[in-house]
Parts: sequence; structure tokens; C-alpha cells
Amino acid sequence: SHRPECLTFLLRRQIRELLEQLPSCISDTSGDTRLIQEIRAYLKEHCTDSALSAGVVAEQFHVSLPWLSIHFKAETGTGFLDYLHRCRLWLAKKLLTETDDTISDLAITCGYTSAATFSRTFRR
Repeated sequence: SHRPECLTFLLRRQIRELLEQLPSCISDTSGDTRLIQEIRAYLKEHCTDSALSAGVVAEQFHVSLPWLSIHFKAETGTGFLDYLHRCRLWLAKKLLTETDDTISDLAITCGYTSAATFSRTFRR
């Protein structure tokens, strides 16, 4: 059996070692980066869903909306909604060159609720 002084010494050493590792644990953003990459892939795959929103994605990935907003912008350099619009507009551009669909049909296909919303986004 260990003496109390010996246990105290061991406990203090373990606490010190944990505290020394703490800054690297806090600043390790590789997990965040990976999660944002997964979210970006999800957006590209599901951008045609007109119900897709930051709230839906936050819930899907079990993160808070503020966390998603802050980390998404930090990792991509753009806000969530701007990124979603870029994905949709990239698809619209592709479809414009490959199909004879009307603007209204393209808007719906690309996840917009109307041709007017699509046009406004396109002009911006």
C-alpha cells in the first residue's frame, strides 16, 4: 500500500502532465477542419434541397448554429449561405450549358424556391 505522501506526489504529477497537454488539446483544430470538410461535401451533395439551411446542417452534424457559423467562415473564408449559393450557382451554370431547361426549371432543380429568388442570387 502507498503512503499518503506518495499518492499526493503521484496525483500532483498526473495533474501537471494533464495541464501541460491542455493547450495543445484546446488549439488542435484538425477535428474542426475535418468536420467542416464533411459539411462542405454534404452541401455540394445536397445543395439542390430547397429546405437546406444552416440550422438543418447544424442539426445533421450535431453542432450548434453559432459553432457552425463561426467555424465554417474561419475554415472557408465565406459564410454558410454564400457558400450554399455558390454551390447552387455552380450547378446552375453547368446545367445552363448542358440542358435546354428554362430558368424556372433550373431554379427549382438547383434548390431555389422560385425563378425570382434564383435571379436575385445570380445577379448578386
